[in-house]
Amino acid sequence: MEYTIKGNIGIDDIEDIESTEMDGSDVLLSSSEACVREVIAHTIKGNDDIESTIIEGSDVLIASSEAYVRDVIAHTMKGKEDIESTVMNGSDVLIANTEACVREVIAHTIIGKGEIESTVMGGSDVLNANTEACVREVKYNTIKGKEDIESTVMDGSDVLFASSEACVREVIAHTMKGKEDIESTVMHGREEFLTLVDVAKREIQDSKTKKGEEKYALQCKEFHDMLIEHYRQTQGTVSVSPIWDGHDKPIHNVFVRPNLIHIKIENDGSRRKTDNGVLKYKDLFYKENKLNKRVIIQGEPGMGKSTLLSKFVLDWCEAASPEFQEYIANFSDLETLQGFTFLFHLSLRDSPEIYEVLKMIKSQLIDKMYDGDERKQVYTLLQHIMKTEKIIICMDGLNEWATNLNSDPFPLIATCNKQCVALITTRPWKMVDKRIKDSGIDLLIEVSGIIDKEQLAIFVLKSLQTNNSKSYTEFMSYVEEQKLQHFLASPWLLTLLVSVWINSQHFSGSLCELNCILLDNLFRKATTHEGKFSHAQFRCLKATNFIYPRVEILNSLAKLAFECTFSSGKSLVFSKEKVLESLSQEHLKFSLQAGILSERYISSQQSQFSFLHETVQEFLAAFHIAQSNGISISSIIETMRHVLEISQVFIYLCGLHTEKASTILDSAVYDLQGDISHGLSLYVKGWYDENKISVFHEENTNFFNIVPAKHNETENYDLDSNAQCVSKALLFQSLLIAGFKEAEASDQNVSYLVCNDFIFHEYLHDSELVDLKSMLMNNTSHVRSLILQSYRLQTKEILTVLQMSKACLTRLKIPGHHELYRALCDLKITELVLETYTNVPVLSDVIQYLSMLSYLELKKGNLHDELCVPVALKHFSLYNISFSARYLSRLLVRLSSLDRHIRCDLRDCYVESDNHKTNSAYDGGNMDILVVRRDLLSCDMSRIELFVENGSRALYELLRGTSIGILALITSNDVSFAADILPTLSKLEKLYIWGTYKDRCALQLPPTLQCLSLQEVECSTEWLGGLFIKLSSLQHQVEYNLGNVAVNIGVTEDGPDLTMLAVQRELLSCDMSQVELYIENVSRDLYELLRGTSIGILTLRTTDDVSLAADILPTLSKLEKVYISGTFKDRCAIQLPRTLQCLSLQKVECSAEWLGGLLIKLFLLQHQVECVLCDCSVSKIDTEDGPDATMLAVQRELLSCDMSQVQLYIQNGSRDLYELLCDTSIGVLELATTDDVSIAADILPIFSKLKKLVLWGTLNDRCDIELPRTLQFLSLQEVECSAEWLGGLLIKLSSLQHQVEFHLCDVALNISDTEDGLDATVLAVQRVLTCDMSHVKLYIQNGSRDLYELLCDTSIGVLELATTDDVSIAADILSTLSKLRKLYIWGTFKDRCAIQLPRTLQCLSLKKVECSAEWLGGLLIKLNYLNHHVACVLCDCAVSKSDTKYGLNVTMLTVQRELLSIDMSRITLIVRNGSRELYELLRGTSIETLSLRATDDVSLAADILPTLSNLENLDIWGTFKDRCAIQIPPILRVLSLHRVECSTEWLSSLLIKLSSLKHQVKCQLFDVVVNTSYADDGQDESISVVRKELLSSDFSKLNHRNGSMDLYQLLRGTSS
Repeated sequence: MEYTIKGNIGIDDIEDIESTEMDGSDVLLSSSEACVREVIAHTIKGNDDIESTIIEGSDVLIASSEAYVRDVIAHTMKGKEDIESTVMNGSDVLIANTEACVREVIAHTIIGKGEIESTVMGGSDVLNANTEACVREVKYNTIKGKEDIESTVMDGSDVLFASSEACVREVIAHTMKGKEDIESTVMHGREEFLTLVDVAKREIQDSKTKKGEEKYALQCKEFHDMLIEHYRQTQGTVSVSPIWDGHDKPIHNVFVRPNLIHIKIENDGSRRKTDNGVLKYKDLFYKENKLNKRVIIQGEPGMGKSTLLSKFVLDWCEAASPEFQEYIANFSDLETLQGFTFLFHLSLRDSPEIYEVLKMIKSQLIDKMYDGDERKQVYTLLQHIMKTEKIIICMDGLNEWATNLNSDPFPLIATCNKQCVALITTRPWKMVDKRIKDSGIDLLIEVSGIIDKEQLAIFVLKSLQTNNSKSYTEFMSYVEEQKLQHFLASPWLLTLLVSVWINSQHFSGSLCELNCILLDNLFRKATTHEGKFSHAQFRCLKATNFIYPRVEILNSLAKLAFECTFSSGKSLVFSKEKVLESLSQEHLKFSLQAGILSERYISSQQSQFSFLHETVQEFLAAFHIAQSNGISISSIIETMRHVLEISQVFIYLCGLHTEKASTILDSAVYDLQGDISHGLSLYVKGWYDENKISVFHEENTNFFNIVPAKHNETENYDLDSNAQCVSKALLFQSLLIAGFKEAEASDQNVSYLVCNDFIFHEYLHDSELVDLKSMLMNNTSHVRSLILQSYRLQTKEILTVLQMSKACLTRLKIPGHHELYRALCDLKITELVLETYTNVPVLSDVIQYLSMLSYLELKKGNLHDELCVPVALKHFSLYNISFSARYLSRLLVRLSSLDRHIRCDLRDCYVESDNHKTNSAYDGGNMDILVVRRDLLSCDMSRIELFVENGSRALYELLRGTSIGILALITSNDVSFAADILPTLSKLEKLYIWGTYKDRCALQLPPTLQCLSLQEVECSTEWLGGLFIKLSSLQHQVEYNLGNVAVNIGVTEDGPDLTMLAVQRELLSCDMSQVELYIENVSRDLYELLRGTSIGILTLRTTDDVSLAADILPTLSKLEKVYISGTFKDRCAIQLPRTLQCLSLQKVECSAEWLGGLLIKLFLLQHQVECVLCDCSVSKIDTEDGPDATMLAVQRELLSCDMSQVQLYIQNGSRDLYELLCDTSIGVLELATTDDVSIAADILPIFSKLKKLVLWGTLNDRCDIELPRTLQFLSLQEVECSAEWLGGLLIKLSSLQHQVEFHLCDVALNISDTEDGLDATVLAVQRVLTCDMSHVKLYIQNGSRDLYELLCDTSIGVLELATTDDVSIAADILSTLSKLRKLYIWGTFKDRCAIQLPRTLQCLSLKKVECSAEWLGGLLIKLNYLNHHVACVLCDCAVSKSDTKYGLNVTMLTVQRELLSIDMSRITLIVRNGSRELYELLRGTSIETLSLRATDDVSLAADILPTLSNLENLDIWGTFKDRCAIQIPPILRVLSLHRVECSTEWLSSLLIKLSSLKHQVKCQLFDVVVNTSYADDGQDESISVVRKELLSSDFSKLNHRNGSMDLYQLLRGTSS
C-alpha cells in the first residue's frame, strides 16, 4: 500500500514499517508493540465489561419479564374462571327458574284442563289473562338474569383490562429502562474503545510517517549523491582531438559557451530566428515564471550539442553540492538549478527501442549505478521521485532515436510527472517531422556556433601541446592560407582541424580528405604497418599512411556504415550481430582498438556498438556507395523519409564520386519536385513571408538552416505549405552548393552535378555566390529557373543562359533591360518577372510570341503604351507602376475579353491624370475617357480576380459599378477606399480582406457575395460584429473565412466593454444559420463574440481553435455541421450542441481516449447524426503488460452506449481507430478506401446494430468481408473489383436470410483467367447460382456487361436499373432471373422495347422515364404476355410523340392498334405525373384497374376514362375544386378516393355521377377532406342545387374512412 508523507509518496507499506529487518529501530518497534498490546488489553477488557453488562441487563430483563408475564397470566386465568363461574351460576339459576315455571305452568294447565275444556267458551278470558301474566313474569326473570350475567362479565372484564394494562405499562417501563442502561453502557464502552484505538492509530501513523520521511529522504539523498558521483565520472571530460582517442580533458578546461539563439514559433506555425540569446538557466527552464515542459535545442552536426548537455549536467552537480564546487558554471544563475532536486541525463541513441523515459533512466543510469535487488528498490524510488520532485531530464540526440513513425515523436514522460522539464537536443532536419506539433514545444533554441572561436582554438592548442611550440597566430595563418575559415564555426571541425595542423598534416579543405586524415590517425593507433596507395581510387586517400595495409577493414567498416545508415530505419547504435554481418572478429577488434567503433555494455550478456561520430558513419556510408557497383539506387531511396536525412552523405559522395551523387540526389528528390517547383514559383512571384521561412546564414558555413513551417497537406497550397515549399527549394540549392564546393575541393568532375534552378538570393554568402555562379556557367544549357534577386549577372552572361537554355527555360526573374527583350522571343517560359523595365513597345512585340507565358510581372516603371496580353496568360501583376485611368480601363476590358479566369495584381500602383500624351493609338489622345469608362461598365469582368495593395481613391472610383467577380483588398486603406463602391459591384462573389480595423464596420456588402475572407486581420469587436450582422442580412448561404484574426475586446474597470455587450445583443438577434464559418488561428475574444449566436456551419482548422471553441459550442443554437482539424489528447472536452447533424474530423491525430469521448458525446445527442473521419489517426500506447488501459476503458464506455443513430464515414482510418470501434453499436458505416475495407473486414460481424454499410475502393481476390447479421443495406460506390470478389459478396448476402438491399453504383468488374485457363467470372457465377437471393433487392447504376453476366440465371428477387445503359445491357438477362418479382427502371428509351421480362414478374415500375410511345407500348404488350396479374407503376413518365405535318405519327397509331387488340385486364396501372401523350396511348385500351396518384393525372385522364371499356376499379388522389369533370367509365364497379382534398361542389357532383350509373358501384372514401373554403360567394346557389340532387340520390353503397367534419355535413340526410 502506498502512503503519503508531507507531499512525498512513502516507499514501504505497514508491514515494512513494523518489520525490524527493514527499519532497524528496536526501540520504535518495542514502543509500537507495547502500545498495541495495551490497546488490545483495553479493548478486550472493554469487550468483557460490555458483554457482562449486556448479560446482566438481559437476565434482569428476562426475569422481570417472566414475573410480569406470570402475574398477567394468573390474573387472566383467575378472571376467566370468575367469569365462567358467574356465567355458569347465572345459567343454572335461569334454567332452574325456567324449569320451575314450566312445571308450574304444566301443573296449572293439567289441573285446569278440565275446567278449561268445560268452560272453554266462557272462561277463555281468565285463562288468557293468567297465561299472559305468567309469560310476562318469565320474560322479566329472563331479562333480569341476562342483565345480571352481562354486568358480572363486564365488571370482570374491566378488572382484567385494568390489571393487564398496569402490568404491561410496568413491563414496558422496566424494559425501556433496561435498554437505556444497556445502550448507555455500550456507548460509553465504545467511545472509550474508539478513543484508545484512535490514539493508537495516530501513534502508529506518526511513527510510520516519521520513519517514511526519514527513510525517503535518506534514500533520495543516497540516490542523489550517487548520481552526482556517476555524472562526475562519466560526464566530466570531453575529447579534445577526434584523431587521438582517449585524449580527453576536463570540460571546464576547454569549454567555450555556445551561441544559443531563441527561435520564435509564430501563431501560424512559422519559426523565426530572434535576436534574443539565452543568457541564464532561467531563460531555458521558465517562461513567465511557469515551468517549461519541453525545451528543444537544435544544431547541425559537430556544433557541440552533446558537450553542452554534459556541461549542464556538471553545472547541476555544482548547484546540488555547493560545498564541493570545482569550477564556474555555464550561466551565472546557478540558484535556478538548485531548484531542481534531480537531473537525469540520457543518450537517446542508446535506447532506440525504448519509448518510456522511466525505463530509459533505469537502463542507462540505475542499472549502471546499482546491482542486484538494489536496482528494483531504486527503480521504485524513481517512480515516486518522478511524480513528486522537480526534475530535469536531458535527452541527447532526438535525431538518433529510432522510433515507429506512427508513435509520438518524443520519448514518453507520463502526465502525472507534472514537475519534469525535458531538455532535448536534435539536428534541425528532425524538426521537420510532421508529428512534432507546435503545441508540443515550449521553447525552441538553436546552437549556432560558439561565442569565442579564438578561445576554443587556444584551449585545444594548449591541450594538445606540452611546450606550446605552435601558437594560435600561426594556426590562423594556416587557415587563411588554405581558405579553411568555414571549418571554424563547428567546434568538432575546429578541434579536428587543430589536431591535423598540430600533427603537421595539411589538406585542401575537402571534408572527405579531413575524414580520411581522421581515420588514418585512428588506424595508426591499432597498427604499426605503414603504406601508401599507389593508385588510390579516391584522391582523399592519397595522403594517408596507415589505411592501405588494412584497407579491407576500411571497406568492411564502410559496408557496416552503409547497412546501418540505409537499413529500414537509420541506426546509430547497433548490435554485435549486426556488426559481425560486415566485420570479422579480427576486424572488430582492430576497429575497437583504433577507436573507430566504440562498444558499450547494456547488460551482462548484451552490448551496443556505434561509430566515433555520426559524421564518420555518414562518410563511410558514402565511401561504400562510391566504391561499390552493385548497389541499387532504388534500395537507398526506399529507406529514406526525405532527402534531408542523406544531405551529409550526399556532400561526402560529391567528393568521392560526383556522378553517383547526382544520380542518387535526382532519385531522392523525385517526390519533392512538385514542392520545389511550387516553391520556386512562389519565390519568383514574391509570395512568401520571411517571417514564415527561417533562412539563417551563418558565417563560414556551407548550409542554410532552414526550418520550414508546418505543412498542411491539402490539394490547395496554404500559407504554411507555401513557406515549406520555398524552404525546400532553397535547401535543395544549398545542398548542391555544398556538394559543388566539396567536389571542387576533391578534384571531382563537377559537370556531373546538374543544377536546373538558380536563385541568387539575399542570404547567399560571397563565397557561395561565386560557387553558384560557377555552377550556372557549368549548366548554361540545363537552366530551368533563373532568379536574380540580390546578385546581378552581367548582361552578356544572362544572354548566354537565355540562348543556351532556350529549350528548357521556364522561369525568369531578370532586369528589364531592353537588350534582353529580343532574347526572350519564342522561349517556353511560363513565369516572367522584369524589374525596372524600359521600352514597352519592344517588350510588347516580344511578349506576344511567348505562347506558354502564364505569369507576367512588371516592376517599377510607367505604362502608357500598348502591351499585348499573351494568349496563355493567367496572372498579370503590376508592382510600383504608374498608369493613366484610360490605360487601366482598356487593360481591364482586354482582360475581360479572355475566355478564362485571370488574376490581376495592382500593388503600389498609381493612377495618373489622363493629360499624358503618347504616340500610341491605343491610348488615343482623341479618345474620351467617358467612352472608355462606358466600355468598362459594359464588359463582363466576372472572370477577373483583382488583388489591390495600396491602391488610390482614383483607382477604386474607376472600378465603381463594374462587374468584378473576385476582389482582394490587402490593406486597411484599400478597404476604406473601397467601402462605398462595393455595393455597386454587381457580380462580386468573393471578397478578401487584410488589415487593422476599429469602430463600426462601414462596409456595404453586395447582395451577390458568396464568400468573404479575412486574412491576418486585427479588429475591434464592434467592427467584426457589424460585419457579421451585414453578412446575416444577405439572406442566402455565404462562406465566411477567418484566418489569423485577432479581436480586441475592451475591458473597463466595471467589467466588459459596453460596446461588446451591445454587439453581442445584436448578433443574438440575427439569424446566422446560413453563414458557413471557417476559422483558423483566431483569438479567444472572437469565440466570446460568437457565444450564443445562430451560426449554422462551423469549421475549426487548428487544435487551438478547437480548444478555444469547446465551451461555446453548446450555446450555438442552430449549429448543424462542425468540421474539426488538429491534434488532441486526454479526455475530449468538447461540448456538442443539441442541434448538431454532422461532425467531421479532417486530418486529425488524437488519442483513443479523446475520440472515444467524442463518440460518446455524439451518442448523448439522442438523434440521427453523421460522423465523418477523414485521415483520422488514433494513437494508443501498449505497455509490456498488454493493451493500453485507457483504450480498454474507453472501449467499455463505448460498448455501453447505443450508437445505432450514429452514421460513421471513415476515410484513411488507422488500425487503432477500428480497434476502438470493435463491438460498438454503430448503425451506419461508410468505408471510403480500399485500406479501410481491408482493415475493417474482420471486425464487421461484431457490429451488433449495423444496418447500413457503404464501401469504396479496389477489391480483388476472394471476398473476406464478414457481414453482420443485422445488415439491411449494402452499397458499393465507385468500386473496382474482381468477379470472384463480387460473387463471394453476393453469396454472403444471400446467407443473411432476410430482406436486404444491395446497391452497385459505378462498379467495374475485372475479368481474369485462372491458372487453369478458365474465366474467373464463370467460376464466380457457378458459385452464385447455388444461392437463394430472392430476398436481395439489387440496385444497379452504371453497371458493366461483365456484372450482368455474373447475375445471369441468379435468383434475385428485386432489381432496380438506374440508367438507360443498365436497362440496355440487362435486357437479355432479365428473362433468366427465375425469382425476379419486382423490376424498377430509370432512363430514356426510344425505338421498340427489347426487354425480355421474366415469367415471375409481379410488379414493373418506371421512375423518371422518358420514352417513345413505341417503347412504352411494346413494354405494356410484353406485360400482357405474362398471362397473370401484374402491377405497372409509371412515376414521372414522359412519353414523347412526334406529329408529322400530315397528322399523327404512324408509329403511334400502330402501337395504339396493337394495344387495343390485346387484353390488358390483368395489368394494374398506377400513374403519377404522367404526360398527356401517355394517356393518349392508353385511350380505348382494356385496362381493368387504374390508379391516378396526382391531380394533374386525374385532369389529363378525364376525357379518356369513358373509352376504357373494361375499367372496373379506379383510384383517385389529389386536390380538386369546381365541378367534377370526370367522365365515369360505363362498367365501373369500384371508385376509391385516397387523401383527396376537394370542394363540396366537386365531391357532390362526383357522387351524383356515380349514382347515375345503372348498376351497383362501391365508392370508398379514405382520408377525404371537404374544404368549404374553396367555395366562392357566387357558388352558394349552385351548391344548394347540388345539395338537392344529393338528397335525391341513392348512396347506400358508399364507404368512408377518416373523413373530415365537412364530409359528414355533406352526407347529412343522404342515403349513405
